[in-house]
Amino acid sequence: ERGEPIVSNDYASSPGAMPDIVAAGRRSSVILPIKISNRVLGVVAVGSQVVNHFTADRVRLLTAISDGMGALLENARLQEEERLRVLELATANQQLQSEIAVRTVAEEQLQQALERMRLLLDGIVRAMASAVEVRDPYTAGHQQRVAQLALAISRRMGLTEDQQEAIRIAALLHDVGKIGVPSELLTKPGA
Repeated sequence: ERGEPIVSNDYASSPGAMPDIVAAGRRSSVILPIKISNRVLGVVAVGSQVVNHFTADRVRLLTAISDGMGALLENARLQEEERLRVLELATANQQLQSEIAVRTVAEEQLQQALERMRLLLDGIVRAMASAVEVRDPYTAGHQQRVAQLALAISRRMGLTEDQQEAIRIAALLHDVGKIGVPSELLTKPGA
């Protein structure tokens, strides 16, 4: 409990001496604490068949040995903690890499879907613009020219690519209302 060696140089006359140990020939003994960070973890008992065997020098030597045992046990504990932490980090790293791979695939699929949607939108816009040109052949190519001019202006203004694309689409569709106008009105001279 105190963390100090207990020396018994006449074991047979010590209180609590065990008869079977005395019968086995033990005459003196020392019990040394195994300490880790000033905390007693356990003890080591050393016996001798010689009375008064454990001199102060021998007790100091055995104390150094038991202190070394404590240091070894502490080092082993720290190494085990480090091993477990490395294992935990490796597992977390593998999970993160797996999650990154899944997200990368999802992002690629999303980009592909977005590109398909852009192509679909572009096809729809072109079809609508073509429908306007069919309804009013006098203005054939007008939507394309307006779109090119609007796109050039938006670039010059320094607008983002998304803004430029929105302006291009709006220019292509600016006459879409003509689809609902009767052909007689569109082709009427002076209209």
